[in-house]
Amino acid sequence: SLMKLLLLVGLFLSCCSSTEQHAAGPCTNDATQKNDYTNFQLRHLAPAERNDSVAWWRDYMKNNELCGRIDQQTFIHSTIDVVNKICSRDGGYLWKNNLCISKAKFTVTVVTSPKHDNECMNITVEQRDFIYVAVKCENVKLNKDVKCVPVHFHEMLKKLPNTKMNGCVK
Repeated sequence: SLMKLLLLVGLFLSCCSSTEQHAAGPCTNDATQKNDYTNFQLRHLAPAERNDSVAWWRDYMKNNELCGRIDQQTFIHSTIDVVNKICSRDGGYLWKNNLCISKAKFTVTVVTSPKHDNECMNITVEQRDFIYVAVKCENVKLNKDVKCVPVHFHEMLKKLPNTKMNGCVK
């Protein structure tokens, strides 16, 4: 009967639909301001002029107020233009939600800085080579343009989870 059908539909909608909001895909959001993108660059792009010593990274972390922020911080050895390409069809693979994995492998410096070590007194620095990088990609307003760029470093992967993935964005 109609009443049973309505009850069934109501039950399905209440129990089986998710209340969580997931992005439909990378760069499907309305353009945000560039704060997340600026923070991504500061927190995850290794400066070109560095020497990779513990002392150098301690100074970098202290000068940029990154000490003790999270246990492990990752810095990609590349230019911002190359890292931005992860959020494109040519430079990245669509992974899940709004995450994309780099098609290219990178060298990544991992700085371990225990939480609440605000002076970076106990940091360790490790370099990892040939790593795929997974980032969250969003539309960001840069000057007058809207660009699809990385705003969050998600994780490092030694191998691709699937070799038949689509490009990051359509």
